[in-house]
Amino acid sequence: MAIEMTIRKIYSECTEKLLAAGFDEAALNAEILVAECLGLKKSEMHLNYGSPLNSSDLEKINIWLERRLRHEPLQYIVEKWPFLHLQLNVGPGVLIPRTETEYWTDLLIKSIKRFFPSEKFIFADVGTGTGAIGLSIVKQYFGSSGFLIDLSPKALNVAKTNMINNSISPEKICFTISDLLSGIKAESLDLIVSNPPYISETEIPELMPEVRDFEPQIALVGGPDGSEIIFRLINQSRVVLKSGGILAIEHSWNQQKKIVDFCIPYFKILYMGKDFEEKERFLFLEKI
Repeated sequence: MAIEMTIRKIYSECTEKLLAAGFDEAALNAEILVAECLGLKKSEMHLNYGSPLNSSDLEKINIWLERRLRHEPLQYIVEKWPFLHLQLNVGPGVLIPRTETEYWTDLLIKSIKRFFPSEKFIFADVGTGTGAIGLSIVKQYFGSSGFLIDLSPKALNVAKTNMINNSISPEKICFTISDLLSGIKAESLDLIVSNPPYISETEIPELMPEVRDFEPQIALVGGPDGSEIIFRLINQSRVVLKSGGILAIEHSWNQQKKIVDFCIPYFKILYMGKDFEEKERFLFLEKI
């Protein structure tokens, strides 16, 4: 007699296969795959461990597991990911929002009341991708409006979907296909936020396969040494920011000093931030 396949058993088998393949956090990966595939919260999955699986659910779980074993990002497989108070659609062709980006975006949102006491401001999210940073700002500050900018039409379509799914008014946002801040009027913005491409070309072979083989390189690679796009963005920000405007930017762990040196004649350094691993990761700058 065949042994009935339950949630507990498929979760255990997925964990074992991921462990055997050398995955970190194999149990967590298996938990998310099984729960999302069944349309359950993780807590609900555990409460229903003994429930049997039908053949359709079992087939889907195994297909998802095989995709993960090929190192396809978990976020692309489940097609969604949380970011602060948002639930974001995520898929191939769009950069996956990272925990370190979520951390500094949260810090920025909490600082905005100090930067803009009226809570009314115009911003641009440059290289918006899923819209994670810009949509988080608009969701929190009803007096804000801005541009969500990307070179990729596919990314902007994902950002538009995320705007709708998170009940954000389209009147607050202008979706713009652009090379950084090209076309934005001089001294028209109060705030610029960006997680720009900052990985050097030489680092690409060393990246995790999830990043190297699946995520769009246009959203990752910032030139030969990784800082080319950041410097272009800073130069353009000098033009389009109002006096006293804020530039909040993410960068690689080894770029902060070089960026600060480049900014000093034009910007006041407000905050030099580190991520959860105590690596230098982001800057808040004020236009002088």
